[in-house]
Amino acid sequence: MTIKSLRELFLRLPADGQVRHELRSFNLGMMGASRLPSVLELARRLGFDVVLTKMRKGQRGRLVQDAFASSGYRIEVNEDDDTATRRWTVLHELIHALIHPRHDPFAAEQYRAGPSHFYLEDELEEERDANAFVEALVFGDGALAAGVSLHGRDTKKLAHYFGVSLKTMDIALQKLDRGWNA
Repeated sequence: MTIKSLRELFLRLPADGQVRHELRSFNLGMMGASRLPSVLELARRLGFDVVLTKMRKGQRGRLVQDAFASSGYRIEVNEDDDTATRRWTVLHELIHALIHPRHDPFAAEQYRAGPSHFYLEDELEEERDANAFVEALVFGDGALAAGVSLHGRDTKKLAHYFGVSLKTMDIALQKLDRGWNA
């Protein structure tokens, strides 16, 4: 699967200048800022509360309706996950909320993902979609190339630079080698 671009993500976002501005600022912050941009602050600026909570093994996070959050949702993240995994999870759930909105008040609110869960084909597509857009947000528009120019191909340094896991960094570098230039 090819990584989607920020441009494609923006085309799928609600026509809200603030959302686009915040996501673009986050992406630009990945290109050499002295401090890694805060995923928590990004979520809060977009109206999402983020809560660490106990979850079953293998469950990373979920998007939950929340009448007290200004967006109407909170993002729950597994408290047992490491910081890099939590960062990715928050971005993943944030993207779900922005490009896969659920507006059916009569739909059962369930979070079915987990070790015993099977995904329906449309759910699998949404999961791939969300991950591809997080990749574009974190590594796209030259951010990955900028990181490689600063740190070479040292996976550990790059993972720290982008605030992602070593596995995620390895995958991004493989995609870069295959000609990805989102």
